[in-house]
Amino acid sequence: MGIAFYLVWQEGFASDRAVLYLHFIRLLVNVF
Repeated sequence: MGIAFYLVWQEGFASDRAVLYLHFIRLLVNVF
């Protein structure tokens, strides 16, 4: 999860796309 968060951080934390990635990662974490 740390690596994915780092990739999202590089993508641009303030961008809407990054926010969508964060929500998607949270969903994956909740499922698994």
